Amino acid sequence: MIALKALLYFNILLLCHGQNTLNISNQNITDPIDEYIERPCEIFDKFCIRQFLAQHSKCKPVDGPVPDPLYRDKTTGYAPHANVTFIPIAVTVSGLNGRIEEFYINRKTDRLLLAVEFTNLYAASPYAYLRYHRRAQEPLVYNDFGSINFTSLVLTITIPNLKDLQLERSEVFAYSPGIPVIILGGRFTAQGVEPEVVRAVADIFANFPITVRELMLNDNPFYIGSYIQYNLCDFGLKLI
Repeated sequence: MIALKALLYFNILLLCHGQNTLNISNQNITDPIDEYIERPCEIFDKFCIRQFLAQHSKCKPVDGPVPDPLYRDKTTGYAPHANVTFIPIAVTVSGLNGRIEEFYINRKTDRLLLAVEFTNLYAASPYAYLRYHRRAQEPLVYNDFGSINFTSLVLTITIPNLKDLQLERSEVFAYSPGIPVIILGGRFTAQGVEPEVVRAVADIFANFPITVRELMLNDNPFYIGSYIQYNLCDFGLKLI
């Protein structure tokens, strides 16, 4: 078994087609000062936030919570720096009932911003497939369990078009003030595994911040999209 703690920090594929970035951050998000920024609701007033979203989109207010754990058929994580693709199957995600950290609108950029902190967010799969890609050859494929755990993860989503909010065009950005843990089953480095795969797994952990940035590109929008559509307002988007 490989387990590693590392310094780090890290749209839905077909949910949020924006950019998704990950940065290590030990500071709170600073409060923006701009004459165009308005706060129509207090961050603790979910009723107000639900009503605002419903009045400025076609979504339907919902009262949550997110199922815990939340089941996900599969996801795909790419680690191109190591020539690896991970495909976890039957994923369970816990810790998606987060705390709203920021909520405002920007009249100049015509966007709504929502930031949510998730604590002890944990995603695990009993069948995580590792595909090692080779030049002009078929990939080598192995499978075992895998998981990732964040003590704290802050996801910030910006949603365009204040007159008719477009969740499917959102952008998601991620910050982790804590130290996430990735665990991979021992089959990925067991005796008999091709040496290039063993080297790739070692590279994944040796370059941990890059690995997490790459692997989480498709997951961050799923996390905050689930929070929004279970806890605040259902936009009718299928989360995959």
